[in-house]
Amino acid sequence: MEIQSKGPSTKGPADMFTGDVWFDVIAAGQPPSQLRVNVVRFSPGAHTAWHRHANGQTLHVTEGVGLVQSRGGEVTEIRPGDTIYTPPGEWHWHGAAPDTFMTHLAMWESLTEGQPGPETEWAEHAIDETGSQVTGFTAGDLVVAPFVWSDGTCDFCREGLQTSCRHGGNWARGGIDGGQGEAVRVPQAQGTLVKLPVVEDSALLPSLLSLSDVFPTGYHCAVTAGVNPRTTVTVIGDGAVGLSAVLSAKRLGAERIILMGRHKDRTDLGLEFGATDVIAERGEEGIAKVRELTGGVAPARAYIDTLLPDILDGIIEPGRVFDRTVTLDGVPAGYQAMADREALKVLIKP
Repeated sequence: MEIQSKGPSTKGPADMFTGDVWFDVIAAGQPPSQLRVNVVRFSPGAHTAWHRHANGQTLHVTEGVGLVQSRGGEVTEIRPGDTIYTPPGEWHWHGAAPDTFMTHLAMWESLTEGQPGPETEWAEHAIDETGSQVTGFTAGDLVVAPFVWSDGTCDFCREGLQTSCRHGGNWARGGIDGGQGEAVRVPQAQGTLVKLPVVEDSALLPSLLSLSDVFPTGYHCAVTAGVNPRTTVTVIGDGAVGLSAVLSAKRLGAERIILMGRHKDRTDLGLEFGATDVIAERGEEGIAKVRELTGGVAPARAYIDTLLPDILDGIIEPGRVFDRTVTLDGVPAGYQAMADREALKVLIKP
């Protein structure tokens, strides 16, 4: 027989728990036993992050009122005397109700010899609580948030300009959380968050994360540039946004996508994303390469028939760009004036 004295209590780390959580190790799986037992004490509202156990877990509530949820299931209240079993590999979280402490025993088995790990796998934190005006979200949902928050209802939001929301703002300003911590308060959650129909270990998670910033930014570039199946596109830069612009241009059906970049690992990814050509040269040499691939100057003849009626009908007056008139003798001076930015465009009158 071996009697072990109680050791010091351990505070739950912030990457695994939200709020104040303390635990004591009761059994650490002395061979040949694989049993592990902890006493875990949660302060009001504190809880675990999403996690799963390779060999399952059993909880037994000894004090207080708690909450538990499995991925895709309802949040369930648990009370003293309740025993909760979570099967191997099932994502779940558990913790105290918002207004009371809760203590439970946590029991699970360590890995057997040769069994692949980890013994316990931790993922992101769950939604703690939603405001009274937030609908469609529940504690435990996996969500994505863009790099600005917005209400989704103002006139700008309705036009797809959430970055100019009258009631929105940026993270880490004006007392709003920065978003890079174990928990964050999301203002205007109803208009900001998008619920994701996947689990934490989904292979899609990195791509879904890109929806918070770089992919929509690249897509915005392609959309505002008017990319369509008839267009040739040049993307300058092989960073994350540039590569996202390549992917977006491909999605919008661009006929030819030229990527300008000098990092081969990145431009190789750009080719996988849909780039048809890569130009590593910069400056004037790079410009010359683009012109070589695209046929140089704009094909004005292709647009004359479309634009002529608007000019004849007085709908548009593009001739206003000519702000200086010279004779043939004044051509050199006219070019110099444009080069010096003294004239916008010079009209030559014989």
